[in-house]
Amino acid sequence: MNELIMSALTQAGVITVELLVGFGLFWIGQFAYQKLFRRRMELNVELFVKDNPAVAIALVSYYFGMFMCPGFSHLCLSLNY
Repeated sequence: MNELIMSALTQAGVITVELLVGFGLFWIGQFAYQKLFRRRMELNVELFVKDNPAVAIALVSYYFGMFMCPGFSHLCLSLNY
């Protein structure tokens, strides 16, 4: 029983660390994106005032890619690819 509890706590700890690393990488990517492209355009103005769908699609695609990369790398590591 004690081994089962330790295994569950270890697995919960690994999951928590993976989530924190994933959110950290997402935040760093978002910060880099804003620093690289924010100088050329104001995202709030382009998205909400001008209602620019091209900026919305680019931003959503970027965030989707940032969200999926850690998931796919974790899947490949767990499948031993």
